[in-house]
Amino acid sequence: IMEDRIDTLDVSVTSGDHAVSIEPFIAERIEVLKGAGTLLYGSGAIGGVVDIHTGRIPHHVAKKPVSGGIETRFNNNENANTSSIKLNGGKGVFAWHLDATRKDSDDYKIPGFAESARLRASEEAEEAEEDHARDVLSGSAFTFESAALGGSYIKDWGFVGLSISDTDATYGLPGHAEHHDDEEGAEPEEDHHDEHEEHDENATLILKQTRSDFELGLEDPFNTVSSINVRIGVNDYEHQEVEPNGEVATRFSNQAWESRAELIFDANEWTNAIGVQYSQRDFSALGEEAFIQPVDTTESGLFWLAERSLSHFDLEAG
Repeated sequence: IMEDRIDTLDVSVTSGDHAVSIEPFIAERIEVLKGAGTLLYGSGAIGGVVDIHTGRIPHHVAKKPVSGGIETRFNNNENANTSSIKLNGGKGVFAWHLDATRKDSDDYKIPGFAESARLRASEEAEEAEEDHARDVLSGSAFTFESAALGGSYIKDWGFVGLSISDTDATYGLPGHAEHHDDEEGAEPEEDHHDEHEEHDENATLILKQTRSDFELGLEDPFNTVSSINVRIGVNDYEHQEVEPNGEVATRFSNQAWESRAELIFDANEWTNAIGVQYSQRDFSALGEEAFIQPVDTTESGLFWLAERSLSHFDLEAG
């Protein structure tokens, strides 16, 4: 999963309970690549590529001083609110982009138990039925905030631009509840006969990402070369997995940067893309539930892709 042809640089690839740090509302378009086209992005993309084009670095002169959109949504099930704004504008050779999003939600309301009958039957015999979570999916609440600002200098030869974005999110993990007892000695409520209450609570993830991007685009720099593009992304990512008692169980950190240069040219009725890519990532997961040692990764690649359209089919090789 990529943002403007550079890796999202979060840790969503490590497991399914780690969020992707992209808000779909900001997308100008979403591109899905399969087949030989995935070779543009490395051997790890053989299953396919999803590239979100955000427009945070404008490529063209603004047609209007200000344009954009606003979206707001409400869902009465979990009292969920979503508000997003996206603005583009500019004057002369300068163009800018601004977007911001806020989302928040309580736990989802559901019919019946959150756990299956088979799971409930397998749990400890002394656990009373009313202790099972029902009518609400515990751990499904979340808040999400993001904002980004970008700008470009645009001339006949192309453009050069920068953007910076910040994302903060807090969300639970449904299905990862911990069953535990309240501390002994706590004052029992009147309607309980046990000297301590049993209940389930969920861990919470607190995510923060700050990302800076640079892009240079040249149009028709040489006779047969239609474009040259250079991209650099620098990322500071961290999330904490916090237990119900407030202790941080695991802290994930991903300090990474990635660069990419691509040249597009025509030769013998084939459109060719050739380029290089380099990335460096310092990843760590520290804490009592960490499942991987800290690792520093450096990747470098050289790629080439060629396409040709014929009367009844297309050819693609890489």
